[in-house]
Amino acid sequence: MSQNAIITYVYPEALSYLEAFCKTLDNQDYQDFAVIIFNDGVDGEVLKKSLPDKYKVINISGTIVEVRVRSLNILKELFYKKYLFADIDDTMTANRARLIFTRLNDFDLVCNDLNLMTDSEEVFSQNIWMSRLDSNFKFDFEFIKRKNIVGFGNTGINKKLLLSDFKYDPNPIVADWFIFYQLMEKSRCNALFVSECQTNYRQHAHNDAGIKAITKERLIHVCDVIQKHHKGLNAIGYSFAEDHCLNINELNLKDNYNVTPFWWEEIEIAYEKN
Repeated sequence: MSQNAIITYVYPEALSYLEAFCKTLDNQDYQDFAVIIFNDGVDGEVLKKSLPDKYKVINISGTIVEVRVRSLNILKELFYKKYLFADIDDTMTANRARLIFTRLNDFDLVCNDLNLMTDSEEVFSQNIWMSRLDSNFKFDFEFIKRKNIVGFGNTGINKKLLLSDFKYDPNPIVADWFIFYQLMEKSRCNALFVSECQTNYRQHAHNDAGIKAITKERLIHVCDVIQKHHKGLNAIGYSFAEDHCLNINELNLKDNYNVTPFWWEEIEIAYEKN
């Protein structure tokens, strides 16, 4: 039995993406993995009809952050040694499973680059971070203190990371940044970014973390995410300084910043270029 597993989360609003998600797993050029789907609110019979029998479904409920924390506590009790995370509304290049599981032999956390994809699954921008990060960029928790490149759609980990003392707090809006920061900080793990494989990152109206234009409305949202992220981390024992977002309305925003932001980096880019 495989010691590798691909993990995703399904919820009622995401059912329309399930067929494409299953297809992208079938198209992987490496098939030595199990598939675990955490089911947050989808009717079991509907899900059973839509999934291959070999997929394992685990029912779970709660807020986005609660569900992710609870799921990781479940995963650390299973016998798998490597976990590859994938968002249900994304697809991936055919080499992603092979490359990430292989690189996890040498690194405890591996994340990959993104291609931007329309809701109709047309890729319109490839390797969006490759121009900013070397193909084998090594980093630690310090790198993601004020921005993020590690998400539940583009990351794989060794299970031993889950033995870290990660905690839940209701404040954060963004589960992956909150959780992966804890795992990396507690374990002091060695992490790797690769661009040879990509997650096809679907850009649609309900994707709050999408790669979007830097507008005042976007900056207000990013500021809210950052403040709640740090508030949540401080509540569980960290000591982030209070964030003071400068007056966004006074910024002279540009039409083109010639840089693709990492997740939640837009404020830093806007002030740096202002």
